[in-house]
Amino acid sequence: MGICGAKGKISVEDADRLKNEKQRTRQIEMQLMQDNVQDRLINKLLLLGAGESGKSTLFKQMMFIYNNGAGFSEAERKTYRSIIHNNVMTSIKALVEQGEILNQRHNEDTVVTPANRERRNRIMELDVDCIITPEMAADIDILWHDSGTFFLVCIINQPYPLKMIVAASV
Repeated sequence: MGICGAKGKISVEDADRLKNEKQRTRQIEMQLMQDNVQDRLINKLLLLGAGESGKSTLFKQMMFIYNNGAGFSEAERKTYRSIIHNNVMTSIKALVEQGEILNQRHNEDTVVTPANRERRNRIMELDVDCIITPEMAADIDILWHDSGTFFLVCIINQPYPLKMIVAASV
């Protein structure tokens, strides 16, 4: 046994181990340099804003646009599917309900026509967190194109008549 720092012969096994350790160190340093170069190519953006101001929407749109046009992966689509279904159900139900309220208060022709009343009832009974089936989608499509719903959408898209109606209902 030698003194600390003394130069002496090392065993073949120790020499191989040191050689392998030096080679592994070089590989790690090369990988770190490559990762550093790759990291410098990435543009980073910090999105700040109040809740519900569109930060996530902007981020998703940027991912979609700058992901070489590849769009979303199947896993991402599955994740967003339930959110989209919830938004569709919430929106169609709110549209139908507000049309009925507007009709009651101001005698506007914004209720679902009698021919589509059964579809309206089926949709209104459903939970907003349900998965939309093809049959439900057909009902929603017909309700969307119903003349009462169409008239309500026309009112909503005209800023002045809507403001007058809202002001009159307050």
